[in-house]
Amino acid sequence: MKSKGIAKARKPLLARDVMTKDVITVRDDQDIWSVSWTFVRRHITGAPVIDAQGRLVGVISQTDLAVFIWGQASAGEEFYVGLKRDPDGTRAPVLARDLMTRKVVQAGPRTGLNQLARTMRRYRIHRLPITSGRKLLGIVTTMDLLKLVG
Repeated sequence: MKSKGIAKARKPLLARDVMTKDVITVRDDQDIWSVSWTFVRRHITGAPVIDAQGRLVGVISQTDLAVFIWGQASAGEEFYVGLKRDPDGTRAPVLARDLMTRKVVQAGPRTGLNQLARTMRRYRIHRLPITSGRKLLGIVTTMDLLKLVG
């Protein structure tokens, strides 16, 4: 009987192998009603926040929005009373930058899947932007990792 040879060892998967490259993002100057609508329309629960130059500046989730909205409602305040006023004293809309998490947990494209999973578990997050410096290359979510085992 002929031997078929030794099977090649499989290279470990990296973030760049499984990340979504066409990332749905929101702008830091986008009002949160628009952010909410983006989440609903695109069937997502959070997104990286970018500035006008396309640099990653934060992450916002449906939890951030819900906590703010419910907090305003329970305080009996109007939604747009929000966090600030324009210089002329009129009410200013609440923007993504007002609610986003600024300290972004992120990983590089060569990060292994085990490390991605450990990072998500450690920080209790469901999305991990994949970056090179402040440039957003992609995103890995808990659903991306679950698809690999399912």
